[in-house]
Amino acid sequence: MAAILHSLRMTAAADDVFQAVSAADDVFRAWWRGDRKVTLRRIAMQAGQRVTWECVDGPLDWIGTDITFDLERDGDETVVRFTHANWPEGSRRFAEHTTKWASVLFALKSNLETPDAEDVLV
Repeated sequence: MAAILHSLRMTAAADDVFQAVSAADDVFRAWWRGDRKVTLRRIAMQAGQRVTWECVDGPLDWIGTDITFDLERDGDETVVRFTHANWPEGSRRFAEHTTKWASVLFALKSNLETPDAEDVLV
């Protein structure tokens, strides 16, 4: 199985980051634009540190995948380690989704660091 991995530092408070990644509607709305529908179920959560979602319905290559956000404070920054795991080998859309997740994570960073700015989620 393949996994998408990203790591990103942000100056947002760890509690704000955790709240954002714990709410499926906030984090994943970029995927839900248009006709694409994804149903997620939260399967693990450690307050302030980790949240894991399982895809239970949606595009075939998403079903059975897990999406995890691990958070860690490092000085004035929150480090977000993102994993979208259990991708079927040879998924032709894997590279496309890797790029999309990077875009979503940078938009999340921008929204959390500059909350008064216009919504920039892609």
